[in-house]
Amino acid sequence: MKKRVFIFLGWIFTGLALIGVVLPILPTTPFILLAGWLFAKSSERYERWLKSTRVYKRYAVPFMEAGGLSFRKKAELLITVYSVLIVSGLLIANTHVRIFLGILAIVKFIVICRMPTVDHKKEMVNS
Repeated sequence: MKKRVFIFLGWIFTGLALIGVVLPILPTTPFILLAGWLFAKSSERYERWLKSTRVYKRYAVPFMEAGGLSFRKKAELLITVYSVLIVSGLLIANTHVRIFLGILAIVKFIVICRMPTVDHKKEMVNS
């Protein structure tokens, strides 16, 4: 039963990671790392598949090899996310949506800032 739950959650987080590739408001790297962990605990086949994907190789591998993100990468992420959130907030006049976007901006800031910061050169060497 536990194995099935982990597989199910692995697919959910893989899906969220894939959506995060297109929508900068979703954090791709944490979702793909979590999916990898869930598949490692439940299915060798799914784990091998995930590790062979371009998304895993592009987002998870550099993060794991460098041990975090450079300050520059964090700034790029925040600028991209905040640009999307600000444009969305300006285009949508619904107060509840604007509150949600504000909360999302705060959560995104906290998540990115809590990630380990590595030297930009280390991140580039390991990429």
